[in-house]
Amino acid sequence: MRFPKRQLEVIVKQICQKNKIQFKSLSEGFILQLTKNNKTEYLYGYNFPCNNVTSSKICDDKAGCSEILTQNKIPCMEHVFFMDGFYKDEEVLAIFKKFKNDVVVKPNTGTGGRDVYHCKTKQELLNNIKKVLSHSINFTISPFYTYDTEYRLIMYKDKAHIIYAKQRTTEWRHNLGLGAKVNEYVDSNTVKKLNTIAQRCVKTLKIKFCSVDIAELKNKQYKVVELNGGVMMEKYSLANYKKAYSLYERVIKDIFAI
Repeated sequence: MRFPKRQLEVIVKQICQKNKIQFKSLSEGFILQLTKNNKTEYLYGYNFPCNNVTSSKICDDKAGCSEILTQNKIPCMEHVFFMDGFYKDEEVLAIFKKFKNDVVVKPNTGTGGRDVYHCKTKQELLNNIKKVLSHSINFTISPFYTYDTEYRLIMYKDKAHIIYAKQRTTEWRHNLGLGAKVNEYVDSNTVKKLNTIAQRCVKTLKIKFCSVDIAELKNKQYKVVELNGGVMMEKYSLANYKKAYSLYERVIKDIFAI
């Protein structure tokens, strides 16, 4: 049985038809093979070949990415890394105390809001770590912040081509797949501030095509939540197919120099 077809596959296939690029879906649609003028490139998951592999991997490493951003004085949410089998409960509880007994635990390289838990007691934390480690070999602990709006900037060549707010509903998380809504209205002053932060992120990590999630805290303070080396627009494309198509097309045309 084939997995449900992703929006990415639908869009990329249309782009290829328009631009006379040979298209082939492999590995249940998780790998897309594109060929033009005897040149073949692959899209893997939501990762495009225009990115440096190391930069993309760092973006997807929540703890490593936050450490690099902090080192470069870019405001971001701290993520403390732990590996299964190489930590003690005392170390975890020390971080819990440092973050004022209010934390989020999640896989270090997870996506989509899966296995993400808000913990306010020691027992909640220890129990939820076990849940995370039942599906992953590592986890991170970060401070919990209360905020209503998280912004996503989709960056290509140091520029934000798409900016929207992810406004949560009943869920405390801001994932579109968990019910958060897309709001494309972002005032110009906020756009300017977000752009400045996101541009610093991509230049620091030397990443060409990625998304940057930034939380708006109290008093208009902003912190980077995370970066994603793979650019997923599954839910966003349902809200604005034209913009999603246009950006994916621009990247693919640049890859083949057409």
